[in-house]
Amino acid sequence: MMFLASTGKRQVMFLLKEQDLASESFLDDINNLINNGEISGLIGREQQDRINVAMQDEARIQKVETLAYFNQRMRNRFHIVLCLSPVGDQLRQRFRK
Repeated sequence: MMFLASTGKRQVMFLLKEQDLASESFLDDINNLINNGEISGLIGREQQDRINVAMQDEARIQKVETLAYFNQRMRNRFHIVLCLSPVGDQLRQRFRK
């Protein structure tokens, strides 16, 4: 989805419901994505090559590094919606972490 958001012409929304959380560490990854624009170790070598091929012309026009341009476009076009239940103490505990 991140590749689609960065290289495509459309905005992409990722809807994440509380029931979809496999573990609490997944929220840490989402937090990193929101704050830093990337999740360390997520993009492998093959995917980096694919990003370079898809975005090198646009990045050259903007005079920036290809991966930095990918991250910039991803931040502008990839939207995350978290749906968490306000019932109980779990939401309060998550915000405190």
